[in-house]
Amino acid sequence: MNTLWNEVIIKNLMERFSPMVLKILTDPRVQALFVEVLNLQSGLRENIEGQVKTVARTLDLATRDEVTGMRDVLKALETQVTELKAALDEKNRKIEEQGKALNNLTSEVEKTKATVQKAAETKPAKPKKAPKAAAPKKTAKKKTVTKKTATKTTGTAKKSTVKK
Repeated sequence: MNTLWNEVIIKNLMERFSPMVLKILTDPRVQALFVEVLNLQSGLRENIEGQVKTVARTLDLATRDEVTGMRDVLKALETQVTELKAALDEKNRKIEEQGKALNNLTSEVEKTKATVQKAAETKPAKPKKAPKAAAPKKTAKKKTVTKKTATKTTGTAKKSTVKK
């Protein structure tokens, strides 16, 4: 892949330079040196990055890769917080609407109570009629016998009725 990349870079450079520079760059020796310089540069960059990662791990520092990962996580969390805030605002709006509706219902109930109370005060309460007693069943009448008893102390007679 490095050789393909190097060839692309060389072709782009050749198109931008004057004919004299093109003649120099077309020399195979210059091209070989140019490729070698690019390879050394990439190797040097990889070596330095490896050493930086080693030092960062030793000192418990975050590397570029870790910082990039943290940025991605942070962006995702910020998006989630924004969505949660929007959902919370929607729920609060619904709660406010329900609270207003509850207040309206409460005021209507109070008005109805006041109306009922005024009506009760203006009209005297009618006494409730006692429910009619159930009609007694017709049965044969029992004979009653009257007895006279005398008391010894007073000498007066008392009547008592006994049902048979």
